[in-house]
Amino acid sequence: MAVPDFGNDGVSIAIVAELKPLAPPPSDDISVCTHLSSDRLDRLALISARWGGPIVAAVLVDSVSAFEAVRSDLPQRPHVHIIACVAQGGQYPANHLRNVAQRAAATDFVFILDVDLIPDDALYPDAVAIAQEALRPSDKLVLIPAAFDFIRGDKEEEPPPSSWGALLLSLKRGSVQPILNDTFPAAFSCLNYAALLSKHPAGELFFETTYSWPCEPYVIARREGLPPFDERFVDYGNDKAQHALELHNAGYSFHVIRRHFLFHWPHQRAEWAKPSVRDAALPKVLELTEKFQWESGTKRGKNWKTGGALPVGTYRVKDGRIIIWTGEKVGQ
Repeated sequence: MAVPDFGNDGVSIAIVAELKPLAPPPSDDISVCTHLSSDRLDRLALISARWGGPIVAAVLVDSVSAFEAVRSDLPQRPHVHIIACVAQGGQYPANHLRNVAQRAAATDFVFILDVDLIPDDALYPDAVAIAQEALRPSDKLVLIPAAFDFIRGDKEEEPPPSSWGALLLSLKRGSVQPILNDTFPAAFSCLNYAALLSKHPAGELFFETTYSWPCEPYVIARREGLPPFDERFVDYGNDKAQHALELHNAGYSFHVIRRHFLFHWPHQRAEWAKPSVRDAALPKVLELTEKFQWESGTKRGKNWKTGGALPVGTYRVKDGRIIIWTGEKVGQ
């Protein structure tokens, strides 16, 4: 039974300009793949200052002329690849942009990162070494740096911690916390912060953790075979969570990197993410989320939540009936 195509909610993206790297990066390197609107270039500069490796950034602009106006603000480094995109229809198309960046990466490994998550100073060289050792072609494994943020309000005047030692001091002072711990802890609870911050065997570089919905970590993975993001998610909510579920259902294991982190650098909320806009889109997001959950599991013949077997192509069992999301009721 074929899986219905629900389209992409009428959103399309056109690439209008590119600033390609001066030279190709080493193939066994890690490319940060990120996305942003042109008013977030200061965040891209912060990532560039701390990540010494390749960066591919899909930047949403209003026009080619708007992109030309901000070119001087772009990071000036040999392995930075900037892709200017214009979108027609819908809200901010985060998953479209993530796919644009991921497809353009020229390295064996990719680091799928949002632009407001800043890595610690030493993450890049250690991540490359771990990836080259741990992410073999035959393995379905992702590496995850834990993420943190400030506890109280916007702290743009206070720079994010730059080292593991500085982060631990901030945790001890009570000024930082695991990301979203006070608003939506489920989004990152699968990272097992208790294990991360506990004593561990000397030389242990990462540890395996257990996936649970709606976890939405930022992952380092082998680019080959990595599933794309579902581009139907164009409103706020579950756009990253769907990708983590797809990885889980595809058999990937999740491993948290020790002694490294990302730090959420707050910014003014974009128009598309404001509560009134989010609330209006919520019913559509929830319906799409349920569709995706069942699609992701049942195309592999299992219930996405329990792991139990279901006929391939069925999306949902409700009141004893197999329901296809086109509205057809099988056996009726």
